[in-house]
Amino acid sequence: MRRALAPAVSLIIGMIAAQLFFTFFVKASNTYLYNNLIAMQQAGYHLLVPNTLVMPTLQEWAPAVYGGLFFTLTVGAGLSLMGWFGVYLWRIFPRLRWIIAGSLLLFSGYVLINLNSPGVNLPITFICMLIPAISGFVALQFYAGLCISGNFRIPVVHMAVIVMIGMIWMPKVNADVFTTIRDSLLLTNPTGQKINDFYYKYTLYPAEAFKSLDQKQLKTVNIKIPDNGLSQRIESRLLKEDYFPVAATHPADIVVIQENNRILFQNNGRTVHISTISEFFASPSDHLTTVSQKSDYYHFFRKMTFIGLIAASPLICYMILHTVLTILLFPIPSVVMRSGCAATACLLATGIAALPLYIDASPPAPSEISRYLESDRWQDRVSALKCISNDDIPIDGLNELFRLVDSPWTAERYWLAKSLSNSRSPKTGQLALILLNDPQPNVECMALFSLGNRNQPAAIPEIQRKMASSDHWYVQWYGYKALKRLGWKQQIGQEQPK
Repeated sequence: MRRALAPAVSLIIGMIAAQLFFTFFVKASNTYLYNNLIAMQQAGYHLLVPNTLVMPTLQEWAPAVYGGLFFTLTVGAGLSLMGWFGVYLWRIFPRLRWIIAGSLLLFSGYVLINLNSPGVNLPITFICMLIPAISGFVALQFYAGLCISGNFRIPVVHMAVIVMIGMIWMPKVNADVFTTIRDSLLLTNPTGQKINDFYYKYTLYPAEAFKSLDQKQLKTVNIKIPDNGLSQRIESRLLKEDYFPVAATHPADIVVIQENNRILFQNNGRTVHISTISEFFASPSDHLTTVSQKSDYYHFFRKMTFIGLIAASPLICYMILHTVLTILLFPIPSVVMRSGCAATACLLATGIAALPLYIDASPPAPSEISRYLESDRWQDRVSALKCISNDDIPIDGLNELFRLVDSPWTAERYWLAKSLSNSRSPKTGQLALILLNDPQPNVECMALFSLGNRNQPAAIPEIQRKMASSDHWYVQWYGYKALKRLGWKQQIGQEQPK
């Protein structure tokens, strides 16, 4: 039983440690963002994201805990898995321990070097080294005294089942796989809807913690240039890229300094880019992109998080589910048989979970869109709406769209809202405004996306009103992007419509 429990227990304890570390990591990021927003307010900017309804939550612990959960279930899962797997290899191949140790050291060195490029990142380095150490230590205690070397029957069973699970899911893995999972598995039932709502309510807290500067929506800047005319020109250009000039006493994301005919860009007290004045004004966006790249301390960490999301998280779910089923099947005397039955049950469960992805409707031809929209199956109607949205198909003459605004299926209203971005008709514009008040935040976000893409600045006051009244960060995020696409510019003293 100890051998069966070892993987799950070591992984769970490793992830508990990850949750603790990442909670403090997200809390520190939330505090930094809160201080930045206060500095922007004091500088006279009023349309901020998140707004004053959400800003107080940045000082609370609950969003930090829930935000830390995102990292725990992705990169934390991967690091915990590494810790257990290293110890497992050490125990199962005793004659190859020097090779295993050398390989682990080389891999750890590779991770350390990349985590600290372009500059030293002590908090993330500490977290990424400590989590696998904790998970590995727990595994070492569980495997102590057990003879597991040379017994490959159970690992072979696991490998075979994992390969089969991969074969089930791989045909449906593409760029839209997460959207498809959301539409087909989460939004179709109350439990899934709660998971979806939880994700979108709290996902921007951890996302803000490891974004690069050009990925952040609002940034702060200190401009320390004695030439008032040059300072104002640089300030105006930076504001277009959402760099908000704040008081010199406030620590900013970047500091801009003039040195003779050159402009120095500093981040965390380090000069990350130098440009002549003329070169900067010739292509400011390119220079700011360079500044972002050279001050991006989380580039490799984001890669680790993505790998953890697509690989480590599903694998850990399998291992924990397998452990639970193995314990429940204790009447079966044979360890191999018990493990095999649990693995088969995991295979069936993942196959059933993938079933809705296979019954999803195939995309219609352009000539079939009207017929699909009139179908009794919501999957057909969603498939048609996806086609309209992805292929920029005109919808001004499709009267079938207007009855879908009251659909009970969230995915259908979501894709309806997104498809409206392809039209300039006043009727579809009214439909987008109706969906702007949908009770589901995902639908609201797509209505804002469409209003921003319709190239109709008359929608700006409605978008601003939505941003001012919404207590959902994601909705505000989409609203701000819509305003920028419509040509709106941030100005000091500019109030939001009530």
